[in-house]
Amino acid sequence: MLIRRWKACKNYLLHANNLFSKRCLSSAAQLDVSGIYPPITTPFKTNEDIDFAKLKENLQKWNKIPFKGYVALGSNGEAVHQSVEEKLDVVKCIKENAVDGKLVIAGSGCESTRATIDLTNKMAAAGADAVLVVTPCFFKGKMTNAALIDHYTKVADASPLPVLLYSVPGNTAIDMAAEVVIAMSCHPNVIGFKDSGGDVSIWTCLVLSKLSSNWQHF
Repeated sequence: MLIRRWKACKNYLLHANNLFSKRCLSSAAQLDVSGIYPPITTPFKTNEDIDFAKLKENLQKWNKIPFKGYVALGSNGEAVHQSVEEKLDVVKCIKENAVDGKLVIAGSGCESTRATIDLTNKMAAAGADAVLVVTPCFFKGKMTNAALIDHYTKVADASPLPVLLYSVPGNTAIDMAAEVVIAMSCHPNVIGFKDSGGDVSIWTCLVLSKLSSNWQHF
């Protein structure tokens, strides 16, 4: 598997110059998301309503720790179990109860491009500072590199917030390829990549591809 990955990486690197020749200049106001961001849980009551009192209580504790901000509605946040309205209320609660200066990165990935764009816009209105967009996965057999690049490009074009790519193959069964990350690093509104896959070969490929110094890995 590692050898196959490395061969694929070399193929990606052969085309890197073509990808980078199309690179757009990054925004001078690019958001710096370096630092520690706990992927916070969403507390629920026994009737499965969100327990906002407990969420506020947790935030009061976390605010005392020098975190750079919080990641909401990721895997730990059980976003898949929440309605759109609940997700937005969670982000609003976090933003209202986080101390000044802490960033809120909110999960906005959905199964369709249209739904992802819609939720991303709503996350911006709710107060999020950036969005974390997981790979669509229900029709995983159709999620080719080209399909993912097309999806993320349309989301990033429409997003009023900086976008972070999110690969979590343990939950989606889709391991985002280096080719997708390299291609999306050319987009001025895509600022980084959160990889929960654990495959070190993709990091080797990304390092050798010499991505922009503004690109941020997690």
